[in-house]
Amino acid sequence: MRIRGQAFRSLFGAIGSLLTPEQVAEVMTRLEPEVRALLPGAVNGTQWYSLAWYKQVQRAACDVGGSADFARRLGREARRLDARGVYRFILRFVSPESLIRNSASVMALYLEGPTLRTGDVRRAPTSCALEFEVTDADGFDDCLWEELLGSMEQLFRAAGSAGAAARVLEHEPGWLRGEISWPTGSA
Repeated sequence: MRIRGQAFRSLFGAIGSLLTPEQVAEVMTRLEPEVRALLPGAVNGTQWYSLAWYKQVQRAACDVGGSADFARRLGREARRLDARGVYRFILRFVSPESLIRNSASVMALYLEGPTLRTGDVRRAPTSCALEFEVTDADGFDDCLWEELLGSMEQLFRAAGSAGAAARVLEHEPGWLRGEISWPTGSA
């Protein structure tokens, strides 16, 4: 399983945004030399890298960050940085509904291997919700799942759904079923 260099770049940026310089230095000491060599500027945004390397950086950052929700915050911040940078132009034309229709393609921008399937949008008077399923995600741990949920929340926010919130309905190794919901007033 591989992850795009752009995701690595965004992860590094999020770590720098959310941790102090001393904490970033601590993250670096926890990495294997070949992974440390990727930091900070040796990553090609369009190249594919080992998911194991990404997990090593993410796990070190989560351990140093210390809070239960740090992985989700990393995901939100990484996608926020993407929305300010490389994907800013595209996100101007995206709505939550178009994001849903193209969710598998969006995920494929970052990950090679897992498959994302979405159900139908359920509409209520004040909100919308959507169930989704991620399969073929062997090697995903709780940190990666939480980062994925935070990434989804931020992408929905960038598409105009300020109150988007994702949650796990059930999961087991390599598979997750979840839900993302958002207020209709912001969609």
